[in-house]
Amino acid sequence: MKYLKLYENFNSNIEDLLEDIKWIMVEVAESQNLLGNEKDYCMLYAISNKPSEEDLDVAKNRLDDLGYSIVYIDKPKTLFQNHAYDLKDKTLCWIVKSEFCKEWSPLPIIVNGKFAEFEGNKVIEDIQKRILLKMWKEDPTIDCERLEILCIFNNNQIQNKVETLFREYLGPKSKQIIDSILRNKKHHISYGGYEFDIIIESYEIDEGHYTVDIKCKVLPGGTVSIIMDDGRTLNIEDAVNDEVIGWEIKGEISDCIEDYIYKDLQIRNKTGFRIEVEFYL
Repeated sequence: MKYLKLYENFNSNIEDLLEDIKWIMVEVAESQNLLGNEKDYCMLYAISNKPSEEDLDVAKNRLDDLGYSIVYIDKPKTLFQNHAYDLKDKTLCWIVKSEFCKEWSPLPIIVNGKFAEFEGNKVIEDIQKRILLKMWKEDPTIDCERLEILCIFNNNQIQNKVETLFREYLGPKSKQIIDSILRNKKHHISYGGYEFDIIIESYEIDEGHYTVDIKCKVLPGGTVSIIMDDGRTLNIEDAVNDEVIGWEIKGEISDCIEDYIYKDLQIRNKTGFRIEVEFYL
């Protein structure tokens, strides 16, 4: 063994916990780097090498004393996109709080020659779901940045799988949340040189496609700064009717409304539903 450390008393403080796990990881690999941790739910490390069976057994036992389990150690065969970290060519070690793994014993730690795939792996998917449910009990929202830092979901999963699980978690409550978000009809939008007000005239919840179809009116008096042209500020009505740039202005107005409803009103993150916007002047 490379290093020895005695564990007589373990503190519940997360900093002390990470320090304890760091020393275990020192014995597992020649070098290691903590990529992300979600409170005390799980930790993802990039390590320099796969450990020997002896070192792995020792690490498993010590982590078990701390209430944690190693779910997998492997290198992705194909790179899955993650905006928070560069995971290319890295051997990854995912350590998870044992309460999320108790249904799976013993855990299939290393999949020989194949990365423990996210899709179709019942162990991974079950642990993911258990972690999500605990998160949502504390804060019932889809936090994409938090999930990326967690490093257990690729971007496609966050955009699709997590939304589905969240809708199932909310059940009929999602419609109530949509109603409360869209109750206020008038909104001011300020994005990328655009300044205008809208009135949400109507909306329909399409439960078959999990979308909210929103119809709104852009009120008179809005402006747009033509940044890529000569810096002019135009009345939105004039800009939309311009023979050269009108088609582009219409598309950007729609984008501004969607960005506002997604980012400011947080409709997707609070309900798992996406939106379709129709507007007129």
